[in-house]
Amino acid sequence: MCGGKEENIESITATDEWTVVFKLKQPDLLALDKLFDPWEAFIHAPEVIREHGDVKDWRNMVGTGPMELTEYVDATSMKWTRVPNYWGFDEKFPQNRLPYVDEINAVIMTDMAARLAALRSGKIDILGTAGDSQIRSIDQLKSLQEKNPEINVWTFDFRAGTGFVFNNVNNPPFNDIRVRRAMQMALDLETINATFFGGLGDPTPNGLYANSKAGVGTSFDQWTEEIKPYYRYDPEGAKQLLADAGHPDGFKTRLDYDVRADTSYAELIANYWREIGVEVEIHTVDATQNTVFWKDNTSDGMIGGTTAMTYSAAGLEQWTTGATWNGSAGSDPELDELWERAEFAATIEEQNQAFNRMNMRLSELHWVLTGPVSPQFNVAQPWIKGYNGEVAISINGQYSTVLTRVWVDQDLKREMGF
Repeated sequence: MCGGKEENIESITATDEWTVVFKLKQPDLLALDKLFDPWEAFIHAPEVIREHGDVKDWRNMVGTGPMELTEYVDATSMKWTRVPNYWGFDEKFPQNRLPYVDEINAVIMTDMAARLAALRSGKIDILGTAGDSQIRSIDQLKSLQEKNPEINVWTFDFRAGTGFVFNNVNNPPFNDIRVRRAMQMALDLETINATFFGGLGDPTPNGLYANSKAGVGTSFDQWTEEIKPYYRYDPEGAKQLLADAGHPDGFKTRLDYDVRADTSYAELIANYWREIGVEVEIHTVDATQNTVFWKDNTSDGMIGGTTAMTYSAAGLEQWTTGATWNGSAGSDPELDELWERAEFAATIEEQNQAFNRMNMRLSELHWVLTGPVSPQFNVAQPWIKGYNGEVAISINGQYSTVLTRVWVDQDLKREMGF
């Protein structure tokens, strides 16, 4: 259960073979978010636990979906096979039983150039969010559209993967807020958007959750005058803050950057920091190591981060003291108190008021650096039908589920020579 709030559960009772009742000690508008958090709460078949003791071996897993994991090669590939007589039907075409395809094969390719080459040669059907493999580089997108105009492209920007997190704000030099502020002031978001992102993004500074998120975000022009200057490009002001913090000649640090992201973006940002005297050494890490940094705060510097999010604001709990995914290892009494207020609010309005203040408080603390809200792109071959670039089917991170609702036009694929 996300955040360890089990103490609010009075009882859990199975009233029949198909029903379980959770009774709470007090009302909790976030109960469903916490009980069924898609990242941490999983329902497992009890017979598997009884027989094997755990679910560490994928071969023993039992699920309820339309596809079954039938092959897994570490760091190489995965394969799901159609479950015969699956009970579910397509929401868009209710007469059609799911799934349409017999197999889904996922190939793990960390290099975007290799992914694009495989796409162009017809070896890949979809390049998209299911594996966090979407195109982020405008240059790569333009090249694809020029050379392969037949490939379908969809744009989305449900969050900005252009931020950075100070992996432990309790350690120097990032334990000094002046240093964190200087790192933000060094970034020219408008120029980055105009050049690197081809003007397709939005350079307006956002909070952890998007300024436009109803009830939770705050328009930048309504941010307080106390913090606005720290989110505007001011390299001279940044240098002065570093000098005031005892770093007149800057310092050296590192950035541990997820290999799935666009490293050229990190290199661009590092150049801005170099201009104020901060030398950043970039290290690419795999997804597993990236997760370790988020949960254990063991990087010596920064890690890649996400801002301008548009989904459930219950994720703000992540930044409370001791939370599992608190990538900054930060602790702030006001955030903790606001989370408690949001958790047990009597109305959605009261809850959003607490969320709104939490979001702004995080912008004041500068645990996370914000970048432009940049578009990302899902792409698919023209023979893939029933797919419209969807990121997910629900708000709860069901990124792969959409693939069980698409099919292949084999005639078209043959006509195109594949």
